[in-house]
Amino acid sequence: MTSPASFRRTPFDYRVCAALVLLICITRFWHAPHFGLYEDDYFHVALGFNMKLRDAITTAWSFLVGFPHGRPIGWAFEFAISYLDYRAGGILAIYGAAAAIVSANAITFYFLMKRISCDAQFAVVASVAFCLYPADTTQAFLTHM
Repeated sequence: MTSPASFRRTPFDYRVCAALVLLICITRFWHAPHFGLYEDDYFHVALGFNMKLRDAITTAWSFLVGFPHGRPIGWAFEFAISYLDYRAGGILAIYGAAAAIVSANAITFYFLMKRISCDAQFAVVASVAFCLYPADTTQAFLTHM
């Protein structure tokens, strides 16, 4: 059974995905080694920097069952990534995880646009606009994860 043309992955798709990741890394994370923590990051990201593993698990669990701001998975995921990545490589590792998440969103958006329009060129233009358009004012924050 073959899949429809809009679902097939071509070498063009892989090149577009690589270009989108490169675009995200250059436009949003080029200066990441010089970034620090910003306002909300002190609560959302830095919360777990000095915690023990047991306290971190308890906090992540409280996010899952407490539904803060209606995003239980988002808050727990954000906290878990910041807790683990800080231990793995500090703030730069957290920015690396943020870049991976933003890149995954751009790639997902590309394939969504390709599926909706069945036009690869439109999908590329829409995805580049998605990457470059600063509609999300929190893109510089670590809490963007």
